[in-house]
Amino acid sequence: MKGIFLVAILFILLSACSSSPNIETNSNSNFTNYHNGNNETSTLEVSTSVEPTSSTGANENNYKTLEDIKKQGEKIIDEQSFWVTFENFGKVRFVSSVYFEGSLCKSRFYLINENENVIYQFPEFIGNEWSMLDDVGAVSFRDVNNDGLKDVIIIAYYMTGVGENGAVSFPVCSIYFQKESSFENDSDLDIKINDSSQNDSINNVLKFVESIYN
Repeated sequence: MKGIFLVAILFILLSACSSSPNIETNSNSNFTNYHNGNNETSTLEVSTSVEPTSSTGANENNYKTLEDIKKQGEKIIDEQSFWVTFENFGKVRFVSSVYFEGSLCKSRFYLINENENVIYQFPEFIGNEWSMLDDVGAVSFRDVNNDGLKDVIIIAYYMTGVGENGAVSFPVCSIYFQKESSFENDSDLDIKINDSSQNDSINNVLKFVESIYN
């Protein structure tokens, strides 16, 4: 799916764009090997629990079913949507989708049950602060903070749409920590991961988080 939205970048280049957040990126990075749903068992042990700093209510768009999502024009990314069992949510399908906000393409994530009902919408992905989503590259389910609950690691690729490298995609990562009835991300941790440039693969993200807390 990577690259199918490159046409839309022409709209951005013709319009005024807001300034981008200060996350260092490497425009020469090779993204070819990062597009995967790697779910092998994690050996990461984190001795300090991560406290969430942002969250959202479940299903804030009031979508009741998967069909409702599609009717609103969102495109489901099947290769980055997976059946998974979460300790506090049971067996669900983690669904990745893309949608347009004007001429800008963004990402959104849901939990869907076996009856195709929407039971949870994830908080806004940090990468949506940039102009254009290029692809959702990797999704992994790991117990990152060693609390016995699977968390969700997402790496997506964005383009700024401005400047010499405006059409060059770069990775943006966020970790959503499973709670009793929600998934919450730590915005400070997300910024540290992305500033480190260790956000280009699931394994690098895990190694970086381990280096912070061990």
